[in-house]
Amino acid sequence: NKNYRLMQDCERILYSAKIAEEADRYKEMTGYMKLFVMDRDTLDIAERNLLSIAYKNVMGELRCSWRVLTHFLQKEEDETKLALTAKYLHRIESEMDKVYQEVINMTNKLKSHSEEDPEACIFYNKMQGDYHRYKSEYTKPNSTELYQCKLCYAAILEHTKRLPPTDPIRLSAALSYSVMFYEQFNDTEAAVQLAKETFDAAIADLDTLSDENYKESTLIMGLLRDNLTLWTSTGDND
Repeated sequence: NKNYRLMQDCERILYSAKIAEEADRYKEMTGYMKLFVMDRDTLDIAERNLLSIAYKNVMGELRCSWRVLTHFLQKEEDETKLALTAKYLHRIESEMDKVYQEVINMTNKLKSHSEEDPEACIFYNKMQGDYHRYKSEYTKPNSTELYQCKLCYAAILEHTKRLPPTDPIRLSAALSYSVMFYEQFNDTEAAVQLAKETFDAAIADLDTLSDENYKESTLIMGLLRDNLTLWTSTGDND
């Protein structure tokens, strides 16, 4: 039976992705998840998380490398070393472009089949917003990607207002949006306002937090609190 064989293949691919995650081999994990998504129109929560984890770790490593080399370029004066570093930096940016495009293509496909699943739509929109933001970090200011990122986050924030203030999806969306205000738009006031409103609403509603979401929600709340501390102290020092 063709459908049965296809199901078995999907199960093997998904299990291989899980093994790759356990072994911290995230680049291989993205390969497995890309194969898995090719034959699927929708993903369940666990599968969506695997997709996110795989690509976030690969992109995270590339972003870290890019920051290190960009900082090095600003300090280096030797022209030969500058040229070699710039060449390597371009190579990293090309790899980041590839990851970015894969994520956008896959999430566009999955999003088009998830209109009846609000949580899935929010998840894919947030993922797209994050990767538009990542690309905007190494492209020119006021880039198209940054505009797309703002649209994604704004739409998500509106959708998530229907969720409880302690819901991890709502908290995560607000965290990403506030970081974008601070890092990409240099708008500390908007970043602080959004982070504070989100954090305060979650604290006020803490007694409704489910055991299932407790760990993830409190982790994000901690990140919001840390950002508020950083952003407000930075503002005081100016």
